[in-house]
Amino acid sequence: MSFSSSLKKEICQNRPFIYPKKRAVCFGMLLFGRNFEEGTICLHTENRQVAKLYSSLIYQLVEIRTSITVTEQITRDERKLFIVTVDSLEDRRAVQQYFAPLYQKFLECDPGQERDLEFLHGVLCGAFLSCANISDPQKSYHLEFVAHHALADQSLGVLLQKLSIRYNHTTRKGARLLYVKSSEAIEDVLTMLGAGNTALEVMNVKIYKDMRNKVNRITNCETANIDKTVTAAAAQIGKIRLIERQVGIESLPPGLREVARLRLQNPDMPLSELAQALHPPLSRSGVNYRLRQLCAMADELQNKR
Repeated sequence: MSFSSSLKKEICQNRPFIYPKKRAVCFGMLLFGRNFEEGTICLHTENRQVAKLYSSLIYQLVEIRTSITVTEQITRDERKLFIVTVDSLEDRRAVQQYFAPLYQKFLECDPGQERDLEFLHGVLCGAFLSCANISDPQKSYHLEFVAHHALADQSLGVLLQKLSIRYNHTTRKGARLLYVKSSEAIEDVLTMLGAGNTALEVMNVKIYKDMRNKVNRITNCETANIDKTVTAAAAQIGKIRLIERQVGIESLPPGLREVARLRLQNPDMPLSELAQALHPPLSRSGVNYRLRQLCAMADELQNKR
């Protein structure tokens, strides 16, 4: 089961959240479903629990005289698709008549009022169940709503703006998409949907990713420093070997001779450790100065050849 499907299942089973807001949730599912007009009222979903909740809420709220049909199909890529339809024209009119006043309420909602905010959370829940998908946060932060018709497109924008959810939009295969990329915004949406456990999971994944990235940056920095140290040491050893061949290390002044021998014996030792290994110990800059002297001496010998 995908992360998105698992989340929708969690929401559908959260009765303490759904049922106090069932009119708003059902309104959101209808408005943002595949079709919501007199000719066709239907929902397309890959989630069995969403299909059951859609039909169940309509039955509970509206006096349906015939039936609501759930048809199961297999898509070209062998996924299950549940198509839920309100069958008769009379029932579709009854559904539209029941929910028509809610659309005006939706437009007039003031998110600063607690009751209105709760209503908007219910509509958002219905929208998410009907037309949204969310990526596994282990892979990416991406939440998208698919607007299947013009009214859904317009209403999604109004809904997200009222809830202060920043979004972008694009088009895919002729359908309008409103999407959210911010992990913080996605966490907020999940909290509004009553999916507290999943919101905490996203937060934990984000913390883990941040820590992993920090460790990687530190490791990369340390690796770069090691590479730099090894490269510099290899160049120094080459210079010292040239001096050894040309004039011999014993001909060097005591201070340079000690540093030259120590570098030959410890090719991968950083300057700070070389400094402490001398007798008496020197500062890092002192060791670096002596090594530069050795390199300059080697260059002079090289030029005389």
